[in-house]
Amino acid sequence: MNKEFLNIAVIGHTQHGKTTFVEALKKAAGSRYIIQEAPANNISNYLDAVIVVVSATDGILYETREQVEAAKIAGVKDFIVFINKTDLVEDVEIIDLVEFETHTLIDESNVESAVFRGSALKGRVVSEVLSYIVKRKKK
Repeated sequence: MNKEFLNIAVIGHTQHGKTTFVEALKKAAGSRYIIQEAPANNISNYLDAVIVVVSATDGILYETREQVEAAKIAGVKDFIVFINKTDLVEDVEIIDLVEFETHTLIDESNVESAVFRGSALKGRVVSEVLSYIVKRKKK
């Protein structure tokens, strides 16, 4: 059985769970896909996905803003947003505010995004993100 490559870039602020997210994504991919992670400073249109990981406990911070803006300049037209660490936030309204702030940052220049809420550490919603990437790639 041939494995399909998925080329992704994961961007976001330090300590928001990027590495944990990538490991969870690789686990969800199992033996079906090979996840190749591009460095955030080497974003191109040849990627299957640019994933912005944002901590639900911190929201958008400066490093995330800089990386999203750099990706837009590089020509990225759509992002996948993974709001991570939702299991650490009891008030859903805080997560709603993080999502609103993320949409404001990404959508301000007519760039599309899909938002997922979950926990990379617990593997919540990671398989849904994988399915979304695969569906987009096949279009």
